[in-house]
Amino acid sequence: MDMEHEFGKNEKIANALQQKLDALLAEREREKGLVEKLVDFFGLA
Repeated sequence: MDMEHEFGKNEKIANALQQKLDALLAEREREKGLVEKLVDFFGLA
């Protein structure tokens, strides 16, 4: 395999991992918001 092909494969993997990371971070933010709403609702703060 040539270097360009390898680089292309690695770039695709890196992009997929970045998308997964972005999705996980977004999910974490949503969950954080839900926890804050629950804390406010139950007056736990």
